[in-house]
Amino acid sequence: MIDFPKWLNTPFDVEYCMEHFPEQMKQRLKEMAEDTKYWQASDLAAKEKGLEDATHKIDIAADGTKQQLVWTEKPTSHLTRLNIKPDYVSKIINA
Repeated sequence: MIDFPKWLNTPFDVEYCMEHFPEQMKQRLKEMAEDTKYWQASDLAAKEKGLEDATHKIDIAADGTKQQLVWTEKPTSHLTRLNIKPDYVSKIINA
């Protein structure tokens, strides 16, 4: 590679970039780590109360329908696709 790549397709790409472009790779890993979770929605029946805590909340739409939102891992995140664990990322970023 001549310059920092646009796409990281394998864990080897991450290792290579850490050796040759450490500051850019740390920044890219920070960005990817921020995009690993999301609010997943599922509809609630009219009589269901749902759950509210740090990882659960209820969203009521303008038409009155309720959805249970769960803060969960994003299956399509870049780190998940590369099979890179969050603790590995935090170790690299904090090094």
